[in-house]
Amino acid sequence: MKYLVFILTASLAISGLFSCQKLVDERKPLFQSDKKPLPVTGVQVKNMEGAAVITYKLPEDPSVLYVQADYMINDKIARQEKVSYYSDSIRVSGFAKAGEYKVILYSVSRSEVKSDSVVVKVNPLNPPYRTIAASLQLYDAFGGVNVKCQNPTEGEVGVGVVVDTTGRPELVYTEYTKATAVEFTVRGFSLKPYRMGAYVIDRWGNVSDTTWKTITPLYEAELQRAGKIVLANLPQDGAMGNVTVFTDIINFTGSSTRYYSINKTAPAPNPYLGLYLGVTAKLSRFKFYPRSDMQFTNGTPRVFEVWVSMTPGATGDLYDGTWTKLGRYEVIKPSGLPIGTNSTEDVNAANAGFEFVFPLPAVACKYVRIVGIDTWKAAPDGNLKIGPIHFWGDNR
Repeated sequence: MKYLVFILTASLAISGLFSCQKLVDERKPLFQSDKKPLPVTGVQVKNMEGAAVITYKLPEDPSVLYVQADYMINDKIARQEKVSYYSDSIRVSGFAKAGEYKVILYSVSRSEVKSDSVVVKVNPLNPPYRTIAASLQLYDAFGGVNVKCQNPTEGEVGVGVVVDTTGRPELVYTEYTKATAVEFTVRGFSLKPYRMGAYVIDRWGNVSDTTWKTITPLYEAELQRAGKIVLANLPQDGAMGNVTVFTDIINFTGSSTRYYSINKTAPAPNPYLGLYLGVTAKLSRFKFYPRSDMQFTNGTPRVFEVWVSMTPGATGDLYDGTWTKLGRYEVIKPSGLPIGTNSTEDVNAANAGFEFVFPLPAVACKYVRIVGIDTWKAAPDGNLKIGPIHFWGDNR
């Protein structure tokens, strides 16, 4: 019996040894040759913003596995791109500025042998990060600085904000985006002048010059809600829909089942939630929380407008000249899933609340109307349900 065990063990070991040897052998190139493959021919170039697409004709050489491009995107950084023999073009990108660059193409065999080089000259156009940087604008904002720029080619970039208080700029925030119209505000600064700047950086590490400006943040505070903000009860304001309590959205904060419901009142085309702030204020931003058990569903706001007034007209008409529209806003569902299906990201976004920034220059007002344009209900019926609300601005 011992001899049988020994024979079986030895057999398995020998079998495993040959199996391993076979595995190693199979990982070697099936085609082995030190012969150079033929190079690509018929090269053509299409120049683009910060990039170029090079098309070519592959050689009739079965040894070719891929085409490789080597190039410099600036004075220091080298890049390399590879595409399989199934493709007849290769994209080179990340160039720091417009101008002429040299790209070296090789066809590479299955044995990793390079062909003779083919030198191609490309002339990429102005890269997106430079175009974006040229449009950078900085403005005084409530509590900080407002930054705007245009990104017409939807380049993936970061917009960095720096503050110079000691002669050495300090990065305080970076906005990563590919939006065509970029706008954001960085807050948390005292009410004194700052030397602030903004620059653009792309995915390849190219950095623009910094645009500088002296910024003096505007005063901002959250408006007192409890005991101050009340229903305006203006003509055409929405009538209470369900048995809800308005003070629930004034006295409480955060995501919960507390909410206020209104239905549109004729002749108003949409439900109007009219509020009296209890003070005169120049509003900077607004935040609301959806009802926790109706996130991205039912009558929760999806698209809405915010209008303000100092002295509303007697008829309550939104278009009688006594109201100023601050903007139209949309709640974006992160996942894009259909109504009724929420991802964890959706729930987290709703629990955090939705904040919207009002444009500058700010408009003084005493009255606010939140106008429901569309809701997350599959078939909107003129009903609007909104949870706790907050306003910020200058109420001095």
